[in-house]
Amino acid sequence: MVLNAWCPHNMMQTRGYVSKEGRALAPSSKGLVLVAFLQRYFQQYIDYDFTSKMEQQLDEVSEGSVPWKSVLKDFWGPFQKKCESLKDLKVSEVVDALNEVSRCDSEHGSDLIVDVQNC
Repeated sequence: MVLNAWCPHNMMQTRGYVSKEGRALAPSSKGLVLVAFLQRYFQQYIDYDFTSKMEQQLDEVSEGSVPWKSVLKDFWGPFQKKCESLKDLKVSEVVDALNEVSRCDSEHGSDLIVDVQNC
């Protein structure tokens, strides 16, 4: 599980996505379900290239070379459409998709066990 820089560790702990084990953070079942959900339905927004491009655009906004409204518009339009397309998802569809992600990760050597009832 990759922890993104935009989410402070204490927030992830408070929300129950991770727990501290010594000096490391370990994902909880809830955190694994969230990651699987994001991988399945919002892959383009958690991709490293997207994050890198967004950081570059935000740097340009802070430098004053790019208007913030155009960056927000370019992001928000497609993101809002994506969210709108998912609003009618049934829980069973999400669970099936999470199981699909879980199987895919297991095939690539990463164990992802999704226990939806304990989240």
